[in-house]
Amino acid sequence: SPEIELLTTFARLAAETIERAQLRERLAGEARTDALTGLYNRREFDARLTEEYRRARRYVKPFALMMIDLDRFKQVNDDYGHAAGDAALKTLAGILKKQFRDVETIARYGGEEFVAILPEISGGAAKQVAERVCHAVAATPFRLLDGVEVGVTVSIGVSCYPNCAGSPQEAMDRADQALYIAKEAGRNRVVLYREMLKARIEQDPGCI
Repeated sequence: SPEIELLTTFARLAAETIERAQLRERLAGEARTDALTGLYNRREFDARLTEEYRRARRYVKPFALMMIDLDRFKQVNDDYGHAAGDAALKTLAGILKKQFRDVETIARYGGEEFVAILPEISGGAAKQVAERVCHAVAATPFRLLDGVEVGVTVSIGVSCYPNCAGSPQEAMDRADQALYIAKEAGRNRVVLYREMLKARIEQDPGCI
């Protein structure tokens, strides 16, 4: 009957509308997340960092930025293959998800490097969080392929706004500098930019 045909048409249109909405939602999620780890991707992280900076400025609140690098990742790839390297990255992402609060943004920034934004927290408190992350990673056996387990560590650089950075880019640059020092100092450690700068000034008062 015409009524049944009309109801059938409405049902089909409703189903198509739902499917389109679900597709849009899935595509939006894929645009914001890293396919391998499920964490936010670099693009989404950059947007959230800008947003956090504006919020911190408006409400005169601090935030900390953390750069996390998987130590000797190239060696894992060389020794066990890229599939094993991917497994290590996914394991690390799982650990990071458990170590940070819901209000904190974690992202895969590229390669073996991860980043996190910690709102309303000082550099010293952020360093404690970073040390907890370091210990959690070092204590976790990383299962690769065919049951192979390896010990993995991370190095972490921490910067904070506004105490040691006046802009998002400066916060990134200074966290990256602190990460570099952590790597140079032997890996598997945390370096806070402010403490790094203080030590440098004490060694060479003329450096600034």
